[in-house]
Amino acid sequence: MHPWWAQGVTVGYERITGIRLPGQMPDGSFTVSRSRTLPGTVAATRDLMLDDGARAELLPGLRSTLRSSPTAKQLRFDLVDDASGEASGVLAVSIDEAKSGVKLVITHERLPSIAAADVWKSFWGDWVTDLELPG
Repeated sequence: MHPWWAQGVTVGYERITGIRLPGQMPDGSFTVSRSRTLPGTVAATRDLMLDDGARAELLPGLRSTLRSSPTAKQLRFDLVDDASGEASGVLAVSIDEAKSGVKLVITHERLPSIAAADVWKSFWGDWVTDLELPG
């Protein structure tokens, strides 16, 4: 059996038996993801996400620091909650061409619990729904 399939079977078994919860990674942390297609171009959206000031406006209440190469296919940012000063995981941003603009995928990784994952899942759902890119 190909390792990819073996991993899929293992994860399925772990979820069915309650060993692993939905969104839970092998290290015990949780990941949530939300996406939306928006008007715009990949280049303009990437530039926006790479601009510290523009990103701060897009992510109010969160301090984000680029942790990937600016040329990486998926941009990755360390997140810190401004109110508490505590680390809030890693934000991965994928920006791909879509028929009517760009498909933006937000993936929040390294969440400590299912409760935190539920809170952030709701947050990112509202965020992508309300998001309007300038330009």
